[in-house]
Amino acid sequence: MAKKPLSPIAKARKAERAALLAQRREEEKAARAALKRMNKKPRCVECQSWNVRMTTGEEVYPNRPDLHDRQLWICECGAYVGCHKGTDYTPLGRPGGPETRKAREAAHAAFDPLYKRVADRDNLNIGHARNRGYRFLAEQLGIERADCHISMMDAAMCRRVVEICAAVRRGEIKREREPGEEG
Repeated sequence: MAKKPLSPIAKARKAERAALLAQRREEEKAARAALKRMNKKPRCVECQSWNVRMTTGEEVYPNRPDLHDRQLWICECGAYVGCHKGTDYTPLGRPGGPETRKAREAAHAAFDPLYKRVADRDNLNIGHARNRGYRFLAEQLGIERADCHISMMDAAMCRRVVEICAAVRRGEIKREREPGEEG
């Protein structure tokens, strides 16, 4: 049995329904993407506000065209943080102001060489050594390991990281060996 050809009116209705369905799908996709961004929205370390928005490097770095395509979260107080490349707006940490960003750089400058030296000394994967270093740092700071990452810290906490790392270098603080660990 052959299908009866659609009338021009029926064809137009079918096309209209298809267009509406496609529009709904796009709207749902946009809503899911917005929800995904909202679920990743970081809290500002400076003012503790959740009122952060997505922006690009063009706003934050107007004189750096090489950074204009970068995605960043920016707070109403001016603090900002970049996003992981190749992700859907996943923040690199919590937004921080100039003092905090400078303190984070100093904390990384103090902390990173220590775990890299341990990785070389103990022949460890760099990620494993970094994780051990952060676990040790969390113990020294008295915080949970899950909350211990320099990109999540405020300026005061970063200054404490620098002090702890300096004490480790001077030999004033020794890391406890884990059961089964050599050295």
